[in-house]
Amino acid sequence: MKQHDQLVIKSGNGYVLMMIYGFSIILLGGVVFAIAEKSIVGAVLVFGLPLLLMIRYWVATGRTIKLDRYGCEVTFLGYRKKYLWEEMKYRKYENAESYRFYKTLFLESVFFSRKNIRKPIWMSPEWYCIWRHPFSTFFVYFRPKAKVRRLPVFIYCVEEDEFRQHLAEWGVEIN
Repeated sequence: MKQHDQLVIKSGNGYVLMMIYGFSIILLGGVVFAIAEKSIVGAVLVFGLPLLLMIRYWVATGRTIKLDRYGCEVTFLGYRKKYLWEEMKYRKYENAESYRFYKTLFLESVFFSRKNIRKPIWMSPEWYCIWRHPFSTFFVYFRPKAKVRRLPVFIYCVEEDEFRQHLAEWGVEIN
């Protein structure tokens, strides 16, 4: 398959740095709590729950997404899962103005799920993937049209015109 027959979308490297900082803070907090309280159960709660959330964040934001005329391939740490377009039950354009607790530079996105889900309109695609289904859902953000000096982290960022053009060529409809 030719390179222009597919669209490869990756996260930027900023999420890795965020993971390292977060893990360091969580580890330090767990050690301090375990020493101060002399409680293993408390340390597991203080350390374990945030660690679980960070792993889910890593899965949700550390994948590579390849789109082509047949479907999507999601890759994470050597694990590959191929979805045909017919299998993707939920494909929806979203506007970031409705995200209640999450403000982002990315104003529009497309959210994909293998199952027909009931995603709350106020929840961003990123947080839905982290909290609910980090393995079976994925998303892409459209790069802002306005000139932004520096975006802190590119998470599955793509040019909207290029994305729409590819989907139109492949006959893929998004609600």
